[in-house]
Amino acid sequence: MSFIKNLKISKKLSLLYIPGLVVLIAVLIVTILYMNHINNITKKTYYDEAYTSTALILNADRDFYQAYLSEKELVLNADLSESEKQELIDAFKEDASQVEDRIKQAIDNIKQNEDLYTKLTSANSQETLESNYSKFSEYFKLWKSSYDTVNLTGNYQGHIEAFSNARDNINSMTEILEEYAKNESLNVSNDIRNVTFILIG
Repeated sequence: MSFIKNLKISKKLSLLYIPGLVVLIAVLIVTILYMNHINNITKKTYYDEAYTSTALILNADRDFYQAYLSEKELVLNADLSESEKQELIDAFKEDASQVEDRIKQAIDNIKQNEDLYTKLTSANSQETLESNYSKFSEYFKLWKSSYDTVNLTGNYQGHIEAFSNARDNINSMTEILEEYAKNESLNVSNDIRNVTFILIG
């Protein structure tokens, strides 16, 4: 205590600022760590899960529709040359293959978050990504097996119905991912607001 008594007044006053400075530094460190945590959550939610998976599913839907258009041209246009037919058949097969591959990639990515895959439901259909993927797989398999695009034989009406149903499941999957991103965004905003109130308080 005698040491403090012997200090000049200016130095004694500076000692009063040290506890506040320590608290301020601690608050800054906690804030930086928390912001880094928020950044990691945001990247995981928006890019790794929502954006990447949604992009794959939307590209699969585009390929699916392109396959439909190629096949439709084959079915409706009897004046096609053999080379034109083969070109359309090749395009159909490539697009159909990409549909399956991209949906599987998206689902494999989503499965890393079990709650997202098995629990979160669409507000419209009340179904999960897991049930939508299961139904999509069934309809896609039916779509492929119900009609022979090369020989133009089979149940074309059932083929088109399976196509429509499979695309409905694709749309439902994108809706769930959009709702998930929106909900997670709200949660992050609430967390940031709560931390801000604590820091201000």
